[in-house]
Amino acid sequence: MKRLIVPFAVAVLAVISSCDRQEEMAVEKQPIRFRASMEAVLADPETRVYVEENHKVYWNAGDHVTIFSEKTYNREYEYDGRTGYTGGGFTPVGNIPTWITEVPIETEYNYSIYPYHRYNACDYDGSLTVPFPASVTFKENERGIGVSPVMVARDKGGDFMYKHVAGYIGLQLYGEGVSIASISLKSINNESLSGFPVVVFADDSDDADPVLTFVNDPDDSPRMTITYPEPVALGATSDEAKVFWLSLPPTVMTKGFTLTVTDARGSVFSKPRNSSYVVERKKLKTIGPLEIVMEPVVTVTGVELDESDIELYVDETKALTATVLPADAPDKTVTWSSSDENVATVSSSGVVTAMSAGTAVITVTTNSEGKTASCNVTVKDRTSYQLALSPSTATVNYGESQVFVASLITTVGSSSNTTALDAASVTWSSSDATVASVTDGVATGVGAGTATITAKYTPAESGEELSATAELTVKDVVSYSLAIDPESAEVTVGSTQAFTLTLTTTTNGVPSEQPVTGATWSSSDATVASVTDGVATGIGAGTATITAKYTPAGSSEELSAAAEVTVTEIEDEVSYALSINPESAEVIVGSTQAFTLTLTITTNGVPSEQPVTGATWSSSDATVASVTDGVATGVSEGSVTLTATYTPEGSEEVLTVTAELKVNKVPNHAGDPIEIEEGENL
Repeated sequence: MKRLIVPFAVAVLAVISSCDRQEEMAVEKQPIRFRASMEAVLADPETRVYVEENHKVYWNAGDHVTIFSEKTYNREYEYDGRTGYTGGGFTPVGNIPTWITEVPIETEYNYSIYPYHRYNACDYDGSLTVPFPASVTFKENERGIGVSPVMVARDKGGDFMYKHVAGYIGLQLYGEGVSIASISLKSINNESLSGFPVVVFADDSDDADPVLTFVNDPDDSPRMTITYPEPVALGATSDEAKVFWLSLPPTVMTKGFTLTVTDARGSVFSKPRNSSYVVERKKLKTIGPLEIVMEPVVTVTGVELDESDIELYVDETKALTATVLPADAPDKTVTWSSSDENVATVSSSGVVTAMSAGTAVITVTTNSEGKTASCNVTVKDRTSYQLALSPSTATVNYGESQVFVASLITTVGSSSNTTALDAASVTWSSSDATVASVTDGVATGVGAGTATITAKYTPAESGEELSATAELTVKDVVSYSLAIDPESAEVTVGSTQAFTLTLTTTTNGVPSEQPVTGATWSSSDATVASVTDGVATGIGAGTATITAKYTPAGSSEELSAAAEVTVTEIEDEVSYALSINPESAEVIVGSTQAFTLTLTITTNGVPSEQPVTGATWSSSDATVASVTDGVATGVSEGSVTLTATYTPEGSEEVLTVTAELKVNKVPNHAGDPIEIEEGENL
């Protein structure tokens, strides 16, 4: 069979048919019979042993075993014979699931494992494995019922009945006043003891079920220990020694072993055997009688606490220290308790936690002798203070104010009380004086931005300076106005008038001006005037309102400005000019000279002439010449200025034109001398 190593223990139990090769064909027809074999966990293949032909295997009524009969499927059987007899048979338990496929075992043997376990297994080559627990409870005087696969028991007569093959050590122990709580065996040279239990036999009157465990010491050396829930009392003399049996795998403990006995009081007796000790298959060796003499027991005389009265606030903790007396007491373990866990709890290490206001008693009790000490605990509600500002955030415009209210929140236990504070008792500050100032809780916006308003206050009860903050956002106050220039104008049809816009932006009371482009222009009457980009054109006579609309950058407000424009029809440009012909003349006394007037009318630059009648004529000297309706008559020798005035029809303008007239002397007869100026010609 294969060797198998698992944590703590592995037991291998095989049952081999007693027939030889010649009887091989007949085995299937005979009742199932078993032969036991076992293999130590770390043993070589040579240590494997089989029970001789004449060795009996006893079964108990109701035993459930695993039987591998030709197949590898784990089949559960129940022994239907009588307890302590080899007769009887095995009845299958349950049915084989239909989905199971049994695989033939590749040997001619039949196998069994006791007791049945769902994880018992058989490989094709016949190797068996069986789970083995790290801790097993053994029942007194029971022949295999409820025990592990590797177990030896005895009946009341002392006969041994085997279900496996091992070696046994019988320990004869006695000691006055000693009650055994546990026995352990440790191999000095670290030979493996795992996988095989210690079996202890006691009087029939002992009801306790010993518990077997396999552990490794801190140095990793193996140790097997059996512990009794109820200690077993030893006899006082060697004649009254009790035998405690240990079942071990066949092995050689080359340097011996150490036996350790612990009594009910926790005292320890240790006995080494320093010579080689051989555990042989199927052989029982008895050691003893061995007197168990425990060390003198030091009993606990009391326990002291480092505190007898403590005060805690809710949620505070305090570690108490317990000192078990005397200092050399072997058992210094203690337990802690609280008289009222609603007020205070205590941990297993003595840490007290305050839960709610009240009083409680913390008690420490020694596990040995039950000695106690106590500490009175008074739990108080913690008083805490907090400063709060309301509102926590605010927004004001430039020049506006915001009132902040500081409140003191006093919390005692789970109850809180809020009290508004007198603003003058609080210290106020602003993180940015260019944004906001604050006095007695009144913050005033002085510039755009965000400032932190801080209030500080020290309650007289605590002496701790508290602080609270609020955020104040200050916005600029911006207004806009739009002006148009000129506010009124007159144009004629076809002529234009340019209008200009000026935007005045007033920020926090400070105005600034800038010209505006990109406004939207409109006319109230497009038949009178049109407007484009601020230039109005006269269309027809009348009055129209020219409107400009503009939304400043950064504002959603649409501004408007309006001007009145009056449009008139175009009048002809008419001018008048009056001319006289001739402009100068000479006549003799008594003769006449006709003068004509011509009116030149220039309309829009186009002249036209027309003769004039009805003018008013005058002479600068009527004694020289007179003039009537443009005809001048010489009266006497001399020179005059003739003047004609005329007002054209449809005009109020008085036109004046002059002409020079010279009147000569009339000769009396022929041959009269004629005066002539020097240089003149006749």
